[in-house]
Amino acid sequence: MRSSVGSAKWFSSVVATAVLVQMQAASGQIKLPPELERKKAIENHKKIFDPNFKGNKIQEMRGKHLLGEYRKYHNNPTKRFLLARQLKSLGQPSYGRILKIVERDLNKQIAAYTQTFQQAAKQVTADRIREAGDGVIDKLRNDVAKTLKKTTKENIKKWATPALNKLKTHLLFDRQEVIKRSKAVRDQRAALELEAKTWKMLTDKKLEDLILPAETSATSAAIIGSADAIAILNANRLLLAKLDPQEAEGIRYLNQIRILVGMKPLAIDMKLVKASRGHSSDMKQHKFFSHTSPLSGKKTPWDRAKLAGTRASGENIAAGTNSGRGAIHMWWNSPGHFKNMLGKHRRIGLGKNGRLWTQMFG
Repeated sequence: MRSSVGSAKWFSSVVATAVLVQMQAASGQIKLPPELERKKAIENHKKIFDPNFKGNKIQEMRGKHLLGEYRKYHNNPTKRFLLARQLKSLGQPSYGRILKIVERDLNKQIAAYTQTFQQAAKQVTADRIREAGDGVIDKLRNDVAKTLKKTTKENIKKWATPALNKLKTHLLFDRQEVIKRSKAVRDQRAALELEAKTWKMLTDKKLEDLILPAETSATSAAIIGSADAIAILNANRLLLAKLDPQEAEGIRYLNQIRILVGMKPLAIDMKLVKASRGHSSDMKQHKFFSHTSPLSGKKTPWDRAKLAGTRASGENIAAGTNSGRGAIHMWWNSPGHFKNMLGKHRRIGLGKNGRLWTQMFG
């Protein structure tokens, strides 16, 4: 019969051996008998689905399982939404992983939707040109071109302004008209909105924030049907957010006019924006109103553009309005400024200070 001391040593040895075997089994160092393997699998399964079990290891196992399930249900947005919500509740790294997958899938769908929307917008433009009547749009654009060849205030008032107003009536439409006229757009948008519910739940952002700018650009560019125009407007969209709202409105409005009369939109050049803002500030601070600056190194528009790290091909200045659209209207009715805005430029900068405006081209 063992002594009490011997019994204690023996019991400790058995427990230590059992713990070692359990640790080795957990790490895969030894293979358990089938019955024990089955029990282990059941225990792990319970741990994965029982929220009372905590710890990084269990959370990691739970996350991997749910991610696998999420990938399986690619045709079931409702099921994916529920799985994503569970993954979000697990915190990092599961939340980061599911967000990355959701945004990747959503971006693919948005790209496909944008292509469909662009084609539908082009069709709306074609329908509106047909509805206007044979040769009507070409005649109106020729009236603007005729004004550019013989630019006077009288001719702007007689030919260009009426032509522009009629072009707006015939050709301007919003994204809602594209959605209304195209079943393909409506169907694809509905599927996109369903998928985007998961993204909204994860980020608290709206689908409109992603697709509205692309829809707006496609609607504008469809008027002249140019891939280059779409590329310019898409690039501009990212830069407009960096501008004063009225500066942005002025650039948007001028590009709308150029597209309506059959010209390419102008690309925003932030260096020209810097030079424009600088000149507007100088005119206010030093109390002058001229293309010729009294400040050293800033005498001409070309000097100011060079100082900002770019080149310029023209400049307009205006005073007396707080509105970007108002500045464009003022320049439109002035022959020299009119020709500048509809000139063969590629780039634009617009900068304000109070009621003083500078518009530069490159």
